[in-house]
Amino acid sequence: MTNNDDDLMMMTEEEEEEEEEKETTRRQRRGRRDVTTKTALMMMTTSFFLSSDQPCTSAKAEVELEFASTQLSEKEKQITESFARASKACVNIVDVTLLSQSGIQKSQAGAIVPEGNGSGIVWDSENGYVVTNYHVVSSAISAIPKGREIGEVAKVTVELPNGQSKVYPGELVGYAKSKDIAVLKINCERGVLTPIQFGASAEQIKVGQIALAIGNPFGFDHTLTTGIISGKNRSVETFPGSFVSGALQTDAAINPGNSGGPLVSADGKLIGVNAAIFTNTGQNVGVGFAIPVDVAKRVADQLIQNSKKGNGNSNDGSAVLDFPSLNIVFADEAVKKALNKNDASGVLIQGFLASSSNKEQTNAEKAGLLPTRRGLSGITPGDIIVKFNDKPVSTEAELVALVEKENVGDTARVTVLRNNDEEKVINVLLEKARV
Repeated sequence: MTNNDDDLMMMTEEEEEEEEEKETTRRQRRGRRDVTTKTALMMMTTSFFLSSDQPCTSAKAEVELEFASTQLSEKEKQITESFARASKACVNIVDVTLLSQSGIQKSQAGAIVPEGNGSGIVWDSENGYVVTNYHVVSSAISAIPKGREIGEVAKVTVELPNGQSKVYPGELVGYAKSKDIAVLKINCERGVLTPIQFGASAEQIKVGQIALAIGNPFGFDHTLTTGIISGKNRSVETFPGSFVSGALQTDAAINPGNSGGPLVSADGKLIGVNAAIFTNTGQNVGVGFAIPVDVAKRVADQLIQNSKKGNGNSNDGSAVLDFPSLNIVFADEAVKKALNKNDASGVLIQGFLASSSNKEQTNAEKAGLLPTRRGLSGITPGDIIVKFNDKPVSTEAELVALVEKENVGDTARVTVLRNNDEEKVINVLLEKARV
């Protein structure tokens, strides 16, 4: 092969490479034109739909834009309707000690909400009574000197019938620290308040039934969380000095700000007052507690009646309620263990209560119940209460819950185990709880 032939072959290869590069460039340009055309068509179509007042139709195709309608199940309908009714009776309560001088709430939605920012329940719309937890307004109450009359303790935000909100001063009617209940009164126009509907008592409530918690957690008003009743007859300390027996346990989320709000059944009727959560972090972990409606109503009604008698809202201390009691001091587990009674079923009597205003023997002591006492031979264990009105008891909480279902002046059958002998029944006249 001659040199000319070699040059010709080299020129041909160069031309082929050049042609391939041109073809690649042409393909890239066609791709960009296709994308540009498609984009333009999409923009024109979108512009047409946004600007046209008429539906887009043609002989070839018809394009329709549709949104799926919300179809609620029967259960969802019931819950939404129940919330709509019950939420109107839920108000927001802010302790006045949490307010700045300008009246603006210091804690904002999303921040840590301290005690004093909570919820309340419209109890009596005609007279403007609102029920909440004592611990929601405790700061304002404790700030008033003893013996001084207490006026406004909170700002109460109410949802009006037109959907707007209005803030009213909340004046103290009375409080029972031992039951973590306080009653406020707001003076508002007739027809503004929607009262709660009362539901079943704690005894009628079933574990597993639906529970709806309504309140203002973290400052977010009228929030709904759902769950079930997880347990009954729980004894919890909702606040230092506030001991609630017979409490309802629920897994409906109860967070800071929910305190004092309503716990309602699936039909929207009140079954409890949200009071506390069991947690190691300060946040809800699915174990919340509510004061049963029958207990809350009993306390609130007494506070209102005391106020009408003129002895409700002075800061002379928590109200003395007409709750029945055995007025017994029960031994804790350490004492039972020291007396070799830790395996005994029942509640060991350690002593009897005496108050500054009442030094007399309690009715339980008069009836013949024996306390734990010291003698020449050492410490003698007291009676162990194993039944109350023929119902077995194994803990102090169970006993207190049974006692508080009765009335002051009732005679109760108290079954005790004495000196490891046979059971003995003693009739005890129930008296008012001593403070």
